[in-house]
Amino acid sequence: MAIDNDTNVLTIAEDDSALHVGRAEYAAIHFGGAGSSTTAIKRASTTTIEHYDPTGQRLRMVKVAGGWGVAADGSPPVPEQILLDRVDTALRHMQAVLEEQGGGTRLAPVIYEGDVPRPTGPLPAVLSKLSVEFEYLIPSPSRGNWLHQLAHAAGLAH
Repeated sequence: MAIDNDTNVLTIAEDDSALHVGRAEYAAIHFGGAGSSTTAIKRASTTTIEHYDPTGQRLRMVKVAGGWGVAADGSPPVPEQILLDRVDTALRHMQAVLEEQGGGTRLAPVIYEGDVPRPTGPLPAVLSKLSVEFEYLIPSPSRGNWLHQLAHAAGLAH
């Protein structure tokens, strides 16, 4: 059964090099099929991406009428601290990539000068804050904002 379209979905590289956070509806549009057992999207390093909801439940992309949806995969939820640590690792790596590019790099239609956001708190709050930071743009496909482009520069592919 597909999860609610308004649920925030964490999409993270298996090696914790990059992440993306957005509503399930947008994750399904953007990553349609990514990370499922049959059609995992691969990064150049052949690392797959994984999807989680705010409770730590692993998710998968599923075919639904008219496209893709997001559903729980039935496995036990991952402990919150493990996912918070993975988010922190991915955000630190994304910051390092930003710094390697000299900061203020053209990562989207605008030049961004600053740091990668590093929200703290329980997983649902962290994902909510990051979802706002990613400012998902519809219609898809969209180039996304600077943070979205930085996730690609850090290695997240789709």
